[in-house]
Amino acid sequence: MKHLFSIALIALSTTAIAQPEQTPPAPPALSLEEAMMPPVQAPDMYMNAAEQVKMAINNNPEAIGGFLSEDIMRVSPPSMLIDYVKAVKKQYGEARELRFVTLDGGVAQFEIGFDKNARGLMKLGVSPEGRLTSLNISQYKEENRTQVLERNTTVLALPVNGEWYILSGGVADPSMRGEKITSFQNRAAVTFSMLDADKKAFKTNGNTNEDYMAFGQPVLAPCDATVVKIIDNIDDNEPGSVNTTFAGGNTLVLKTDKNEYLVFGHLKKASIKVKEGDKVKKGATLAMVGNSGDCKQPSLFFNVQNTDGSTPAIGCKIIFSNVVAIMPDGKTENKKIYTPLMGGKVKSN
Repeated sequence: MKHLFSIALIALSTTAIAQPEQTPPAPPALSLEEAMMPPVQAPDMYMNAAEQVKMAINNNPEAIGGFLSEDIMRVSPPSMLIDYVKAVKKQYGEARELRFVTLDGGVAQFEIGFDKNARGLMKLGVSPEGRLTSLNISQYKEENRTQVLERNTTVLALPVNGEWYILSGGVADPSMRGEKITSFQNRAAVTFSMLDADKKAFKTNGNTNEDYMAFGQPVLAPCDATVVKIIDNIDDNEPGSVNTTFAGGNTLVLKTDKNEYLVFGHLKKASIKVKEGDKVKKGATLAMVGNSGDCKQPSLFFNVQNTDGSTPAIGCKIIFSNVVAIMPDGKTENKKIYTPLMGGKVKSN
């Protein structure tokens, strides 16, 4: 099946987890069963748009002109899309089943089947008003069908030593749930930082990265794995500023033997101690905590997802093994399995 059609109109980027300005509240008392992931299903606005494209292909090509955004009409007249959907039906037959694949940076992807044994990958963007902002239908390749993870099956230790706060993310973070999600990649990713007894992240005034307790701390391999991707040349931010151009900052990606991908972000510039293709052992030092990317203070971003990120990824619920959870009253609980919760405090057992 050859490439069908492509209209590239708006650059939509994945939104990174925002860094909170203040210490988060104590975590809610949730069991692993209660801390459920947001479902991997298309939000209604994207599903409705996909169904409208399907109906336009099958029954009424002219109808597609009625739900185009002003942006798309400025560069592509409705007549172009009408002619396109007519050509799709003529060559491939009627559109049949739609299967949601993923949502990445505000662009939804669907596998779409046609009468004549053809399969396509439909990517579409939708405005807040529910109008089409971009449309691309290309050949569906088997590698588009990646596994969707509910949770990691690889046994993971914490990627840091000492006591750490979970500044953001986790399955209980309301900002990562429901219709607010623009990407399933970071839906349960967590951000770690260090705070002192007074819940301050820095030692004196916080004007330099070196003043933050987290900055320069070692980042450890949570399990045996293979290094598959490295970015190591992005400058660290000054505290309080962010780099939205390279939101993840310096990044390291590991692949486990269960085909799960571990992503470490916001790393210190030039601190990565491994190279692509290296086999690393659990506990090995990989890099140092930095302040690169879309973060205002030194911290460690950590995620588990189903691809290395070169194709759209879907994140999963993260479970660490053998963790000490530190309660708000200072008491500790040994956890054989632990799901990170925003506002939690943990250390390795």
